[in-house]
Amino acid sequence: MPNWVYHRMRLTGSPEALERFVAQLKPESAEDQDQDQAPAGYALDFNVWAPMPPELEAIEVGGQSQLGDALLAHMTEPWEGFLAQDRWCARLCQPLPTEAIPVRVVGDLVHWAEAQSLPDAAQPLTAAQTALQQLQHCLSLGRTRLRNIERHGHADWYGWSLEHWGCKWNGGRCELARLSETELALHFETAWSPPEPVLRRIVQAHPALSGWIDYLDEGLGFAGTYRFGVQVPGGFEDQPTSDAAGLAREVFDWEVEDEEPEPDEDPDPQPQTVRALDEREIPIN
Repeated sequence: MPNWVYHRMRLTGSPEALERFVAQLKPESAEDQDQDQAPAGYALDFNVWAPMPPELEAIEVGGQSQLGDALLAHMTEPWEGFLAQDRWCARLCQPLPTEAIPVRVVGDLVHWAEAQSLPDAAQPLTAAQTALQQLQHCLSLGRTRLRNIERHGHADWYGWSLEHWGCKWNGGRCELARLSETELALHFETAWSPPEPVLRRIVQAHPALSGWIDYLDEGLGFAGTYRFGVQVPGGFEDQPTSDAAGLAREVFDWEVEDEEPEPDEDPDPQPQTVRALDEREIPIN
């Protein structure tokens, strides 16, 4: 599981400008709702501002695609040397007739495997046919990932998300509060890091709005405030803070408690534990 980053967003502007922003939030679907929580009503879908190419969404990360990537990246490498470094490939290819092909470099095996007809799925497969089927699947994934790099700059959703969203996953569930006709509050969470590229796009799409976004890593590894609006230099500014514990107390209503050191340990001037509102305790290294 990732570390979650918590966000508290405050927006000010005319009622019409605020409604234009709210219109870009998506109604929360039933499958997105936690059974033990009341429906929030909205989901923060990053695709509204930075749409992910559909062909990247279902691409596997790691696993079999990793072998396909490795084979296609080392086409001219001696086969025996490649096998010595990739035990998974060695186990997978053991039933294949590599001596009869013959295989001198990695590319020999790749070209041979891609030229073979698929085994008849209605018949029981031999060990060699099963290995060939798995190898062809790995190579197909690898070819697809190479095409994705050419078209989109990334092989799969993971790398694309980090560049264009700034975090691992989409935004998902959010909590919206209308504080007044000219002010909104939005609470949401993201995996590992704040979605700064998306936030910048939101600000660009709504120049009539101003405000700030406080962000806090659940382990207090980092924290800060984004400020945006016509009075902010460049329209958007990140103001990180070294006092994550202070922001946790003042903005997120977390309790940050000092811990007593063990008798046989050297005293630590700032040992801390975070207790969020749901009473989870998160030790800080």
